[in-house]
Amino acid sequence: MQWERRDFDSGTPVNKALSAANTSLYGVVHAVVVALGLSPGLGFVHTGHIRSFVYDIADLYKADLTIPIAFDIAARLPSDIASETRRAIRDSMKDGKFLETCVQDITSLLSDEDEVIEYGPDALEAPRRCHALGLQRPRRPRRNLVRRGRPVTIIVVTACPPGLRGHLTRWLLEISPGVFVGTITTRVRILMWQRVTDMAKTGRAIMVYSTNTEQGLAFEVHNHDWTPIDHEGLHLIRRPNPNTSLPITGWSNAARRRRQR
Repeated sequence: MQWERRDFDSGTPVNKALSAANTSLYGVVHAVVVALGLSPGLGFVHTGHIRSFVYDIADLYKADLTIPIAFDIAARLPSDIASETRRAIRDSMKDGKFLETCVQDITSLLSDEDEVIEYGPDALEAPRRCHALGLQRPRRPRRNLVRRGRPVTIIVVTACPPGLRGHLTRWLLEISPGVFVGTITTRVRILMWQRVTDMAKTGRAIMVYSTNTEQGLAFEVHNHDWTPIDHEGLHLIRRPNPNTSLPITGWSNAARRRRQR
């Protein structure tokens, strides 16, 4: 049976509502993924798309969020199914609980901490035994949303175009004029520094970021007189010597003493 491309206008009301609901869900999840500094295209189940990881995370919430709303909207048969569905998705997320849950789920999925997950009949019998004995089953502590181990990046720009500062504020927090701080992935940091060197022109920029060195950090500079050097595994900053920058002219001290005799 030959497959023909799906057309939104000729679809059933349920399919239209599902498409609108899932598209809204993808947009919210995409924003969360980018805000956490993750790559939307590096998926586990879905592959070969620039939003593969977004689709992986969105599938976790379709059964509880988009599918019930889509069928509810389709049953009403409104004149504009897409608009009604998008507004229903918006109303279900406006309290902020979905964003908090999505952040917590993504961080727990990508965390390197091992958790014991109970399966089998014993896992089902545990709540019953606690209830029969009048005991309260201990709840698993809520995972902290602070991302541990994420490298910190600091970028300082001087005499740079305003467009560069606006670009940096998409990823980092500007705590002082020209000083940007944030926690981003290595891939985002490399691409961001390439953009900084391209947009800085005659301005100056310096970046300090966390890495696995003896000092725990490294430097990158652009158009700076102070340059980082590696000295036996330690990153140091070489400052220009003002005394050697100018040519030496005139008589030496020994020549002056001889002339005074």
